[in-house]
Amino acid sequence: MPFLDQRTGALVVRVVYDGAAEAGKTTNLRRLEEGLRLTRRGARVEAPGSAGRRTQFFDWLDFQGGEVGGRPVRCQLVSVPGQPELLRRRTYLLDAADAVVFVADARPHAVGRTRRSWHQLRSLLARRSAGTVPIGLVVQANKRDLAGALGPVSLASFLEVPTAVPILSASAERGEGVRGTFLAAVRLAIERVRALLETGSIEGFPAVETSAEALLDAMRQAEGAGLAVKVQRRAEGARERAARERDEGRSGPSLPSSEALPAGFSWPPVLARSLLEGAGALERAPRVRPWAPAGAEEWRTERGLVVHTRRAWRFEAQAAARDALLREVRALVRVRELLPDERALVLGPDGEGWRLWAFAPASRTLEEELERAVRSGSDLGAWLGRIRRADAWLAGREVDLPLTLDAVALVEDTPRCLGWPGEGEDAASLEEQARRWLEERGRVDGALRARVAAALR
Repeated sequence: MPFLDQRTGALVVRVVYDGAAEAGKTTNLRRLEEGLRLTRRGARVEAPGSAGRRTQFFDWLDFQGGEVGGRPVRCQLVSVPGQPELLRRRTYLLDAADAVVFVADARPHAVGRTRRSWHQLRSLLARRSAGTVPIGLVVQANKRDLAGALGPVSLASFLEVPTAVPILSASAERGEGVRGTFLAAVRLAIERVRALLETGSIEGFPAVETSAEALLDAMRQAEGAGLAVKVQRRAEGARERAARERDEGRSGPSLPSSEALPAGFSWPPVLARSLLEGAGALERAPRVRPWAPAGAEEWRTERGLVVHTRRAWRFEAQAAARDALLREVRALVRVRELLPDERALVLGPDGEGWRLWAFAPASRTLEEELERAVRSGSDLGAWLGRIRRADAWLAGREVDLPLTLDAVALVEDTPRCLGWPGEGEDAASLEEQARRWLEERGRVDGALRARVAAALR
């Protein structure tokens, strides 16, 4: 929110860079910093409270330039932490925004988490803008220099970006499109300030923090001393776990023994015990699949099955763990006909507490199948036909599952959703998603263009 700095007479506005983790928010600020160094001494990006590569609180870039109503304008550029577990900090920063740049990772494998972050942002802004001048919004289609990345038109369609919201192409790593995105956001922030000045509303806004250190202090006070210590301990624990993994290799935690598993601690019980018997030692997967439960760690069994667990599935008390197992089972039962055959849950001891594990097959998703078809020269039209039949099978089934190309697999031409209940989002049909995906691949790869055009007829 804008405010008048009585000490300097400057009008202070804040542009917040939002988006999923590793979308390129910090990189945008770094590239802007490089440009500002040429014209304004002292402009530099700060990341207070953060250690290592990942932003824990925010990145900050502050400079003065331009005038509104005869007053100098001071711009605060702030990027949010994109990690799901830091949502409270993200919300705190967005609450004081005059304009928001949503940095979207446009790579095909990242659009699932991009869309989840986008829907969260829209919900936050709807509440924040209620009863006042709306907050300006710009979408940046970032990482466009990478193979297969969606263009602004395809990304806007996939995210269902309102036509009034500008969406700009960029490669923050190369510095392309960064300044244009910034200028579009600042213009929207200034327009909002002018509207608030006309109504005399600015005087009613509380002052925002005027330095990175002040903002960090305010966030820590908002979180409370106890929560700040908890976050610090969590970061220290993550560093300790990482060190242990380096020391111990890629070996993972142990699954419970099928023989020692009590009745009522697995679902479906016969399948779950069978999967446990053949699991063997766990090996950490090199990456977490896009359809994994939010915030999950991913492991692989010796037989190639995928196993997920997450922080929210660890419990000190057995009763709480059992309640969580039953909740997840009820959610899975409601969508049973769409689940893969190897979907199972197991609850077992973990040190002094309990841990919930989810089994799933390592099936290729539709997105992966399309990628294989493109690379192998397979008939793309035939694949679209299979996907069209999958849509027909899904017609009329309203389920809260992520029915997206990166979360659905075909098993004997029947769709099976690998994603997790409660994490579904409104999406276009699978065929429409596939067509957009192929269209974008055709734009990027000229050699592929004729094949895509033939398939889309």
